[in-house]
Amino acid sequence: MGKDFDAEHLCDVIKNLRLFTNTDKEWKAKYGSLYKPGQKEKLLDVLNAQCKKEYDDEFDLYEFMEEYRVSCKNEFIDKHRRDPILTNEVNLLALLRYQFMSKGTPIPKELAGKKNLKGFLDCEAVLLLLWSIVDHERHIKALPFFDERPGDVDMQSYRFFINKLRRLLTKIYPDKTLLRNTPPIIVMEFRKINIKYHRGTIIKMDLVMLVYNVLSNVIINCNRDELYYATKEIISKNALSLDIRGDGVWWIDPECVPLDHVFMFTKSGIEYFLFRLDLKTHKYISYPIVMYSQNGYKCANVIDPKNIVNSVKNEPLDEDMFMTGYTEVQYDDGLPVEIEFEPVAGGIKKLPRKLERISEEHLYEISHDFAVCYFDQFENAYPEYDYDSRNMERLISADYIFVEKDSEEMDNGSRNVTSWFRIPRHDNPAWDIDQIQVDDQIYHIQLFGEEYLFFDPLNLSLKVTTAEDLASQHIVVMSVPSLAPDIDADGASS
Repeated sequence: MGKDFDAEHLCDVIKNLRLFTNTDKEWKAKYGSLYKPGQKEKLLDVLNAQCKKEYDDEFDLYEFMEEYRVSCKNEFIDKHRRDPILTNEVNLLALLRYQFMSKGTPIPKELAGKKNLKGFLDCEAVLLLLWSIVDHERHIKALPFFDERPGDVDMQSYRFFINKLRRLLTKIYPDKTLLRNTPPIIVMEFRKINIKYHRGTIIKMDLVMLVYNVLSNVIINCNRDELYYATKEIISKNALSLDIRGDGVWWIDPECVPLDHVFMFTKSGIEYFLFRLDLKTHKYISYPIVMYSQNGYKCANVIDPKNIVNSVKNEPLDEDMFMTGYTEVQYDDGLPVEIEFEPVAGGIKKLPRKLERISEEHLYEISHDFAVCYFDQFENAYPEYDYDSRNMERLISADYIFVEKDSEEMDNGSRNVTSWFRIPRHDNPAWDIDQIQVDDQIYHIQLFGEEYLFFDPLNLSLKVTTAEDLASQHIVVMSVPSLAPDIDADGASS
């Protein structure tokens, strides 16, 4: 939006929308010193900085208010507030879902032939959803969420808006998401908003950002290119790197008495692996964990190893086979000594809520089972779900990605690739495989007699078991990478 705006008018609009305070008294106390002629531009900068600090550093209040100016009050949405697209929930949900789909997606049948469709598609989805919610229950005038008027906010109306948003936002998700049942971000965002509501600290901007965060996640679920960039964002900016692994670094569950299990961390890329070692059976379970920061919170996503089957089959994860939530880390002299998981969605029974660091010397003292263990003799508790977790070798050209299929380990520890998958980068736009870079995680997974290539940043799995699988996806197996287009129908290079 830059500086081409009327700061005086924009400040008045924000105040009358009551985005940042619920009463005139609060507004005067917090912002009265800057809500004066000649000072309002500074006030806008303060409010914008507040949004970035408290919610999301990518959010721009100026851009959001510009969207409001061109589409809401006295503009398109306001003028078409009785249009069936906005007032009919089925039409509204179809419109919002369609806004987030990749280019070329056919118009849903619910919207076909609707005369104002283009105008609604041009509107900001966050504003469209919030403007559609009208509290008929508490307000005779049926005021929408965005009502510019003086006076205080009716605090009880927040409960209506929260309940309505919870129902609508859950329905906007596509039928097939990464997880079954309620998406974790819905649980997390509404948990935070309900805490603010019960404490009486909620403001309208909290609901704006709730919708903003959830719809951003919907976009990621609907578009692999957006998923790719979100994953890269975690890698480059938000992944947590903790001093929790290494020789002699062990963790225990303080609630486990007698001590039957010990834990250790390893790391691959941004992922940690938490090994749960059973001192009685001499079996281990390895849980992939990604720990990252998001809007000031430390978060963790944990996957049960058996869920790899769901991932490669492009099926949602089972509720009891993953955990996503918050993480609290306690330090002693700069060293992490306690990690506590606070699940928000999902739950893995064998994963403890709290881990405490313990020295190897102390473990020898308190556990005879630990003292007599030989850890190189431990076996995988789920050998049928085990797969090669190496990041496969790859070569990338303008038109193809070559991914390691078979290889042999050399005496010096390096690997000699003996065959490659050649995958076209542009033949299937739905894959977004042209986004893949040389350092991205790619796995060749072999489970239950099937083979898959799994492109982790895209959550994309390609089945490559049979010649028919390869041919249908224009994938070729070759011993030496070749760009030659002439190939046999069975997927071998000619």
